[in-house]
Amino acid sequence: MLKKILFITLGSIALFNVTGCDKQEKQEELLKEYGTDYYNTYMSEVKGLDIAEVTLGMLKDLNDKDLENYDLTDLEDCEDETSVKMTLDENNKITKYEYNLKCNK
Repeated sequence: MLKKILFITLGSIALFNVTGCDKQEKQEELLKEYGTDYYNTYMSEVKGLDIAEVTLGMLKDLNDKDLENYDLTDLEDCEDETSVKMTLDENNKITKYEYNLKCNK
């Protein structure tokens, strides 16, 4: 009986951890997709940038102004300061993504 309880408890903990990781990966993927779109649409013509940062607040602002229709449902428990930083090369092409998630787990 003790083995069953231990097995169920450890399984539940493992499942919770995997689910949490999946949520974070989904949030990062959305930030990458929407951040890239934002950068390409509104920032790519700015010369001399090494890093471009797009925050959740910036995405919400575009939605509020009806300029975009980003589905931010999976980011609703995140603060507006949640962001993706994109490192750019000399041709303004994105070479790297860094995420700053400020979300309730």
